[in-house]
Amino acid sequence: MEGCKMRRFIEMFTELAWQRWLLAIFLSACVHLSVWAFKTPERHAPKRKKFRVVKFRLVRPRPRKVKKRPKPKRKKPVRRRPKPRKRKKKFKKRKRKRRRPPPPRRRRVIPPPNRRPRKPPPRNAPPPRPIFGVTMSSLAKGKGTKVAVRVGNTLMKDPDKKIVDPSKVRPYYAPRRVEPPPRRRDVFRPVPVYEVDENPRELRKARAVYPAEAKRRGIQARVVLSVQIRKSGRVRFAKVISVRPSTAKGFGFGKAAVAALRRFRFHPARYKGKPVDVVVRYIYRFELED
Repeated sequence: MEGCKMRRFIEMFTELAWQRWLLAIFLSACVHLSVWAFKTPERHAPKRKKFRVVKFRLVRPRPRKVKKRPKPKRKKPVRRRPKPRKRKKKFKKRKRKRRRPPPPRRRRVIPPPNRRPRKPPPRNAPPPRPIFGVTMSSLAKGKGTKVAVRVGNTLMKDPDKKIVDPSKVRPYYAPRRVEPPPRRRDVFRPVPVYEVDENPRELRKARAVYPAEAKRRGIQARVVLSVQIRKSGRVRFAKVISVRPSTAKGFGFGKAAVAALRRFRFHPARYKGKPVDVVVRYIYRFELED
C-alpha cells in the first residue's frame, strides 16, 4: 500500500512539475517579446567630421620699384585783363493802358410792317364763309397784262359755281379756340389727428354694395381704410389698408367700401375753433342681415 501511494505522489509531482515548467517558459517568452517590442532604439554616437589639413606659409611680396616723377615746371603767371563788368539794364515800368469800355451796341430798329395788322374779329361775330379765290391783298394796281382771276378768301377748297362780288368777300380766318378755364389747384394740408381738438363726425352715410359672390357664400368682412377728409366735410381720397378676415380677400370688399366712403359726408375736424383737413382711419363692416 505504501508503495502505491508513493508512486501516485511521484506521478502527481512529475505532472505538476511539467506544467510549471511549461508555464514558466511561456511567461519568459512573453516578457522577452514585450521587452523586444518596446525597447528604445540605440543612440549611436555622432560621427566626427573629418577635417582637411591645409598647410600654407606667408610670403612677403617683393617691393616694387617706384619711378620718381619729374617735378612739374612752374609756368609763368599770365596776366589777364579783367573782364568788363556788365551793367544791369534798368527796365522802365510800362504803364498799363486803361481798357476802354466797348461802345454800346446799337439796337436794331425793326421797320414797321408794310401791311396793317388785321383787327381781331369780334367774339360774337359768326365765322366768315370760305369763298374760293385770290385775296385782294395779293393783287397789285397798275398797267400790265390783264388776267381774269377770281377774288375770294381761300384756295383750300373746290371752286364755287357762282362768282361772288369782291366787295362782299370777307377775310377768312380759322375758328377761334376757346380755352377752358384754369383748373383749381387742389390744396390739402392735413393736421395730425393727435393735435385736433374735435374729431370728424359722420353726417351722412352711404350703404356699400355687398359683393354677390361673398353674399352667396355667406362671408362677412371688416375693411380698414385711410380716409382724407377736407375741411368742407367731403372725402378727398380713401385707401384700403387691410381686409379681415383673410378668407374675405379677393371678393371686392375693398372697392365697395371705397366707393361708399366717397359718398359720405362728415362734420369736419376742428383745430383752435377752425375746420381743418385731416387723415383718419375708418372701419367699414360688411354684415349679412338675418
